[in-house]
Amino acid sequence: MATYDATEAHKHIKPELMPEFKKALADAEAQGQEVYSVIVGNGVPLMYSVRDKQP
Repeated sequence: MATYDATEAHKHIKPELMPEFKKALADAEAQGQEVYSVIVGNGVPLMYSVRDKQP
C-alpha cells in the first residue's frame, strides 16, 4: 500500500475503478469537502483522506 496526493492517485488506480474514484471526488466536492490523499493497494483505492474545502 502507498499513499498518494489526490492529484497523483489516478496514475496508480486500475482503469476499471476510475469511475468509482471520480465519483468519490465528486461526492466530496458536492459536500463542500476535498479529497487530499488516497491510500492505494494493488490499484485499488482503499482509503480517502477528506477535509473541508479552504475558502
